[in-house]
Amino acid sequence: MSPNPTSKQVTRRLGVGALALAATVATTATSAHADKKKRPPTVAEQVEARLYDLLTTIEYTAPTRFVFHLANDFLVDPKPGTELDEHEVGFWVIKGKATAAVAADGQAVIYAADLGWAEPCGDETCPKVPRPDGIYRVTAVLDGKAPWTALAWHLGRPITGKDQKAAIAAGERPRPLPRRIGKGAEAAVAVFEASIGDPRALARTVSARTDVVLYGSGASERYVGGAKVAATLGQWNLTFKVRDGLQAGVTRSGTVAWVAANLDATSAKKPGAATPYRAMFVYERHVDQWQLVQAHFSFPSD
Repeated sequence: MSPNPTSKQVTRRLGVGALALAATVATTATSAHADKKKRPPTVAEQVEARLYDLLTTIEYTAPTRFVFHLANDFLVDPKPGTELDEHEVGFWVIKGKATAAVAADGQAVIYAADLGWAEPCGDETCPKVPRPDGIYRVTAVLDGKAPWTALAWHLGRPITGKDQKAAIAAGERPRPLPRRIGKGAEAAVAVFEASIGDPRALARTVSARTDVVLYGSGASERYVGGAKVAATLGQWNLTFKVRDGLQAGVTRSGTVAWVAANLDATSAKKPGAATPYRAMFVYERHVDQWQLVQAHFSFPSD
């Protein structure tokens, strides 16, 4: 990602498959998969089943705190049953890359996956596996243990530098966020705000975990592993500034925090016009330090 944006360690490779349109279908699919393999579902499979409702019905349940959604939508403390009028019929398809990072205390999962959207097909010529139309990304913080509850998540669609320039020229900007910092998230927010203006300082906050994930706004920008993510942030050499408000919260155990904000990016070497992004950063507390374990940049686009 660059101010005008134009990799690849995979923690787990998933078989492509249609996401169910209802939780019951998702649960059945997961159970059948577990029976076939003669083993209980993995954490990643549990998390995927838990996210099916959110991704397919676009319906939110407590204790969801914040959602960056497609286009220019976001939700703050959505009421149970809140829906967005998008993708009413169809399938989300896992594109083959997903990472489910379990927190050190086992009380949270930080999830990232490449997705596709597939229109339904209703005759005998339909492929067994829907062919996705376009690429999407989802990152999420899930709390507790199975069945996991989603506290915050970010759904976005990669965009080319050309299309982003055109959207910006047409006046497209991320919707302004209100500022709200949940109790317990203050220290993580302090790390976020102190480091985003300096590429080297930001790189130093990255955890050494091998399942750290960084998504840039471009389709090819997926980086996995703390060393790779830190190096990439250094290579981007971007300084970030919060455009408006900020949303932040922590898991019940207080060991994982998420920070969501609209950011302006400029080149640290050749400052110029700022490029706007939406971003969600996830931090894990290690002893007395908050370390970056996930970062997801997107630009609001349909």
